[in-house]
Amino acid sequence: MTKIVAHRKRADRELLITDNTFTTEEYEKILDYVKYASENSPRVVNDDWPEDLIKDVEGYTRFIVLCDEEIVNPIINKCAELFGTSKNPSDYGIMYYEGESKFGLNWHKDSGHSSSASIYLNDDWQDDYGGYFVCRMDGATLTTAIKPDLGMSVFQRGKILHGVTATRHDAPIRKSIQVFIR
Repeated sequence: MTKIVAHRKRADRELLITDNTFTTEEYEKILDYVKYASENSPRVVNDDWPEDLIKDVEGYTRFIVLCDEEIVNPIINKCAELFGTSKNPSDYGIMYYEGESKFGLNWHKDSGHSSSASIYLNDDWQDDYGGYFVCRMDGATLTTAIKPDLGMSVFQRGKILHGVTATRHDAPIRKSIQVFIR
């Protein structure tokens, strides 16, 4: 059962962190699909991302755009159920990301999207691997860090400042599904 770990709301911004976001069976289906997609789909690397997002960042991200309705629709339905987002598939862009070799992302706000969700797929992610999702609401002094463990999800609405801390050089591949919503 999905558990709300934290929920912060300010004016037009919202941050919702959940655990056990999907059932074991749903995660198994997602993991089987991304394994298949990783082996059978062309991957794109983050070389053409905005410079301020990856400037002076070591490591890289490979990603695959997910479009198979069998995997995408359950993700859309879960976002609509938990976060009150649209049920219209055309409002979504869903990607599978693999961050490797000191991967990280500079502080940014997801421009071009009204909201987004990060769904983490790593089992047994160790504290010292890094790769934490970090975020801070405007005007706040508290920064929140989320370990990318299997089951954790972060939903944000309204251009919340966030980034990803660098992974340790010998950390396993950091895996997530990124959901961008118009």
